[in-house]
Amino acid sequence: MGIFKKILKNAKENMAEAKENFEKVKAEEKVKIAEAKENLKTSAAEMKEELREEKVKIAEAKENFKDEVKTSAAEFKEELRDIKDAFDETGGFSAEGLTKGAREETKRLLDEKEEARNKKYEKIREEQAVKREEE
Repeated sequence: MGIFKKILKNAKENMAEAKENFEKVKAEEKVKIAEAKENLKTSAAEMKEELREEKVKIAEAKENFKDEVKTSAAEFKEELRDIKDAFDETGGFSAEGLTKGAREETKRLLDEKEEARNKKYEKIREEQAVKREEE
């Protein structure tokens, strides 16, 4: 019976050691899970903050664009008023109707305005593209 006691004793020691290792691994896993949960909470909070910041940037860009459109529209109206006033002052009509010179001047002014407007919008598009690249 001495050998069986020895085997039983070794088995008990091995089981105690296995239980101790299991408890150790279990405790380590609990720590890892707790850390992962905390990291997830931190990441979620960071993502929420980034999302909030992006929403603010979008709102600001939208407001800036709206202001730019309003300004452009106001400038365009003012320039049209100036063209109309100049036309009203200088005439441009003959007995047959609008003179060739008046038609050419009107076309030139409108073309000039369109070119200036296109340049302005191109500049706005370029600025927005640069901002998007920076982000």
